[in-house]
Amino acid sequence: MRFVTPICAALFAALSSMAFAAPSFTEKDVVNFIDAVQKLEAVGDKYPDLDLENQFSGPDAMATMIDKDGNFQVFERILELTKGNQAFHNDVAAAVKSSGFSSLDSFATKADDISMVFMALNISQSDRDEMAQMTPEMMQMIPPQMKPQIEMALKLFEATANVSEEEKALVRPHLKDMEKAFN
Repeated sequence: MRFVTPICAALFAALSSMAFAAPSFTEKDVVNFIDAVQKLEAVGDKYPDLDLENQFSGPDAMATMIDKDGNFQVFERILELTKGNQAFHNDVAAAVKSSGFSSLDSFATKADDISMVFMALNISQSDRDEMAQMTPEMMQMIPPQMKPQIEMALKLFEATANVSEEEKALVRPHLKDMEKAFN
């Protein structure tokens, strides 16, 4: 009996923390993210030779943008892809820090999480319903060269379904500003 109580308490604590996990970002982070995106656009224009847009297009784009679990990782990948260009890296760090983030890593993680929420808010219910109807038989009809992209897109789609209402509430008031920053 003495052993059961601590085990039950530990399990309850673990389950409670999972069920009520706080978002990885605050509303202030969302505002800072919008500011950073605008500044990073100018930084990217300063380095056209990096050709970042082409890094995230083409047949392997989906695998570059999301991890194996379907989580958005664009900003983390940009930092990874550009580590060799110290001038660019320094300019990105300056833009990110002037927008209120403590480090590039902190920015990348929060930016990817905020972007995931943005994506979740922009997927319509009819799109969700349509994707839910994808059957294994339908997957078999997809050409083999397209199958990895479709599978990754489905994982991303599933991951957006797991975005919490609390995260959506932090991003929703800033959707129009985010749309402007992304265009």
